[in-house]
Amino acid sequence: MAQRKKPQAAPETPSTSSEAPASSSSSDTAIAIPAAEAPNSQLTPILVLLKTVYLIVVLGLTQYASQKALTPLYGSTTTSQNYDMLFVMSMCVSLVLPTTAEMEGTLWNILAGVLCLAPYSAYTFGAWTARQRDAFLGPLIAQLPLSAPVAIAANLIIRINFINLLRVSHESRVARILVFLTTSAWVQMTSGFISAVASRRPPYAPYSECSVFFATGVSSLFISALLLAVNSGRHFLKSFGGSPSTGGSSRARTNAVGFKAAGLVLNLALLWTSQSNRPCTTPIYPYVSGKKGEVRVLASANSVTGRIVVAENMKDGFRYLRCDHSILGGVWLGEDKIAALSSTKEKIVPAGGVDLIGTRLGESIYSAFVLQDAMRLFERKAASPTLAAGQSALVIGMGMGVMARSLDQIGIKATILEIDPVVQAFAQNFFAAPKQKKPEGVTTKYLIDPLTPQTHIGDARDFIETRAQRISPSFFAAKDVMKYDYVVHDCFSGGMVPAHLFTKEFWWNTKMLMKDDGIIAVNFAGHASSNSSRAILTTLEDSFAKCRVFHDMLRHKDAPRDDGFLDSEIVNLVFFCTQSDDMQLSLRKPRDSDYLDSRVRQHIFKNLEYMEVPRSRIMGSELSSKQRDNKFYLLTDARNPLYDWQVGVALEHWKLMRMVLSDEMWEAY
Repeated sequence: MAQRKKPQAAPETPSTSSEAPASSSSSDTAIAIPAAEAPNSQLTPILVLLKTVYLIVVLGLTQYASQKALTPLYGSTTTSQNYDMLFVMSMCVSLVLPTTAEMEGTLWNILAGVLCLAPYSAYTFGAWTARQRDAFLGPLIAQLPLSAPVAIAANLIIRINFINLLRVSHESRVARILVFLTTSAWVQMTSGFISAVASRRPPYAPYSECSVFFATGVSSLFISALLLAVNSGRHFLKSFGGSPSTGGSSRARTNAVGFKAAGLVLNLALLWTSQSNRPCTTPIYPYVSGKKGEVRVLASANSVTGRIVVAENMKDGFRYLRCDHSILGGVWLGEDKIAALSSTKEKIVPAGGVDLIGTRLGESIYSAFVLQDAMRLFERKAASPTLAAGQSALVIGMGMGVMARSLDQIGIKATILEIDPVVQAFAQNFFAAPKQKKPEGVTTKYLIDPLTPQTHIGDARDFIETRAQRISPSFFAAKDVMKYDYVVHDCFSGGMVPAHLFTKEFWWNTKMLMKDDGIIAVNFAGHASSNSSRAILTTLEDSFAKCRVFHDMLRHKDAPRDDGFLDSEIVNLVFFCTQSDDMQLSLRKPRDSDYLDSRVRQHIFKNLEYMEVPRSRIMGSELSSKQRDNKFYLLTDARNPLYDWQVGVALEHWKLMRMVLSDEMWEAY
């Protein structure tokens, strides 16, 4: 019985003895807390959701923009090869880091600071690492100071908010793993969506990495300032309301607020630094860059395929057009380098024409563009037009416009397909490419007469597939007049070609746009006996009746036909094919009029027989039974490993480009 009375009396003793203090404590709490706690508890889930969505979007944008920031220095393939690994490693680091509720404000400050400085840090670290010539570790090290802190800080902020919402311990492993997995999955989906949208035509594509980082940095600064204001207000109310606290804890909170305010000021300074330096400054063109003034930048713009730049190598004397870390073409400059065949001592005729401001241009610095023009030397059926005025050509990929200008000079009417509008504009303004556009008053671009010069901006595959359907017998009676005599296919950039423009289905539709004895010239850069070269030749031979292959190396005719350079070096291979079973793809002897006043064209046309690559040299003799099967190398829409096969060459191409131009020239954009 005595033991039963003790638990009955126990609650009465504290209730009576602490009655007065409890009343006093409840009055203090009524002044400082209840008025604000009720609405906050209702808004907390919404605020947590909004912050989480914002941070996931920031992480997705950071994945896109941090890679885009390095593509002018490394190219898209080299930049993206290890980024996913870096992101996963950063998220794993955040998984083991401890958190407390008080850390959120500091983490927002760190996130804002990294984003504000991101363009400048990416350019600085990217330029420095690229000079070390490591295509594997370089982009990884350059992205580390940017992507890792953003991923870690964002994931920790999301974890803190969800732990506070669920009212679980910050030491909870389940909560950490759940936030880690959920955040990673949503970020990957968001990043994929952003990349897909950014790859489309304007208005999405022109948003540069500077714009993305400015928007995310400023918005994160605003959130950081807002949190600082709210926390400072709570601290002031607690102090004003007489909330009991020791002098030391009050000073600590005051110091914390001061440090965070100083962090905001520092982040504003970082934002100003980043936006007032490369690559975010907008210079007045033209401008000279480099320690010794070796490069003169004439124009630069962010566009669909990347950063497009027109610049001049003042040291070696040539003008070039580049897309990110790949040269699309170039021409020689200077009176001692521009002479055409018809030049005399009294008069120097510019071989490359004259640009819009009167600069005299020389020949192409790359012979591959001239080699493609050898398609005119293949003998066709007697019934085909012998006069250029009655011939037409489809050009897939404009580049700096060498083929477009050659066709215009000879009188062959060209339909040009170019995915990037800035490339077209720069080719016409700086490289004397012919100005032509879609004819006015035409209801559909797919049924324009091939003898009408025209240029269309967009994906070549969309144009070719739709036009092939429109001119098929069921749609168009006089279909032969809508077909082309020649097709030039040159889409190489950044060490790779777009794989979807090399499949059997694509060639089938392309054939439908060609006359029976039409000739197609397909350019590809790589090693002769690589899987990529074999796949392209196999697919072309499966689609066309006959093919011949030539390289573009300007070697002396007495040099060995093949001393291993076809595999030891990256060479341009041009595949010439026809769908006619009656043609032998034999070459006629070039005439003086074929040279178009070009010394390089004259040299190539006269030495074509020494530049042919035998089929056996590409396909090889030591193939496995699986490789000898035609299906292994046949590229289709359902099975197309061409992209994966090109990755190694893309890294090698990056190193080659670093030898063509100096570091200062690649860093000037």
